[in-house]
Amino acid sequence: MRIPKNIMNFLERQKYCVLSTSSPAGKPESAIMTSVWKGKQIVLVTSKSSRKYVNLVKNKKVSLVYADAKYTQGAQIDGIAKLIPEEKAAALQKMFIKKRPGSAVYLKKKPFGDMVWLMITPKLIRHFSRYGMKMVEIRKLR
Repeated sequence: MRIPKNIMNFLERQKYCVLSTSSPAGKPESAIMTSVWKGKQIVLVTSKSSRKYVNLVKNKKVSLVYADAKYTQGAQIDGIAKLIPEEKAAALQKMFIKKRPGSAVYLKKKPFGDMVWLMITPKLIRHFSRYGMKMVEIRKLR
């Protein structure tokens, strides 16, 4: 099943999401993140000293939540995070800054070596809209 165009358009317009990970002790932890969609995957960046990074080294399963400013639409995404190798970081940084120019302030700081790029592959998307309160669940993504 493909992600319907209206849902993909909604997701691509959202600048922020809440990323939830699980600590090594199994405790849920969440953080607001700036995100960018690259095709059907979500790109995020964090620090190697963050709880997110520590959690993802142990458990790659994540959940993200998006909502528009008026809370008329939202989505919950369950997925798998992949840590991106440093040799691919420059291309991701350039794409990220192009789509989210405000992120250049912290992404262009030196040294950049503490930053880790994440690519999230969605496995499940639950989309809701206040208009009709219809829930759309997408399990098999192409």
